Amino acid sequence: MRKFGLVLLSSALALTTPAAQGHSALVTSTPKSGAVIKTFPKTFSLTFNEEILKLPGKEPSRVQLIAPNAKRISLGKVAIAKEVLTVPMSKAAVKAGKYRLTYRVVSNDGHVINGEISFTYKP
Repeated sequence: MRKFGLVLLSSALALTTPAAQGHSALVTSTPKSGAVIKTFPKTFSLTFNEEILKLPGKEPSRVQLIAPNAKRISLGKVAIAKEVLTVPMSKAAVKAGKYRLTYRVVSNDGHVINGEISFTYKP
């Protein structure tokens, strides 16, 4: 009975441990999700726990900036360096409020990662 309990516990831990799942995930971002910022970023950065897929001539990774009025703001071209994705801000005028940065990337193992961060701009 004791061995069965240990096997059951080991199995449960293996299934709930992120490393065991083998999927990529966002580790950090600039700006950080939930941040209140006074200066609007010139570049957005997303760092994942695994390398992001780069395909010559194709762009499997997408990032969108959604303004407080729910309109999209144009961003520059996505750049990927191993596990770090960066995208420059366009010259669009921005106003105070809550912004959402949505992303869709593909890790080197082929898994699609969707998500978003939000931050508040208070100049």
